Amino acid sequence: MEQLKEKWLQVPGYDRYLVSNTGRVISTVRGKAKELKPQQDAIGYLHYRLYPEDERFGSYGPGRGKRPKLYKAHRLVLETFKPTADTKLQVNHISGDKTNNRLDNLEWVTHSYNIQHSWDIGLRDLHG
Repeated sequence: MEQLKEKWLQVPGYDRYLVSNTGRVISTVRGKAKELKPQQDAIGYLHYRLYPEDERFGSYGPGRGKRPKLYKAHRLVLETFKPTADTKLQVNHISGDKTNNRLDNLEWVTHSYNIQHSWDIGLRDLHG
């Protein structure tokens, strides 16, 4: 895969977070840039917790902080760099690697295409 020049954009709706076209996320919540470490869910997708400035997702109680929203890295990248109004579309990892969240490895697809693609590249198994 060719070298991708890293570009950063502000995450829509989150003034204090930046996401890159390589899938990295930076927080400026405390006044200085800090790269966030993604967590991996049970099926292999990377995700980040983003904290809004308001309490749109609720709070943990008086003085205990705002509730975050969990964003899968692949959705965060594609929604920031190639937003779509079609809420039915899913994100497909072209290579099949769920940890490769580079913009050039992601595309908007239908649910049926996403399933078929996983069969075509051997991620699904009739005997598995």
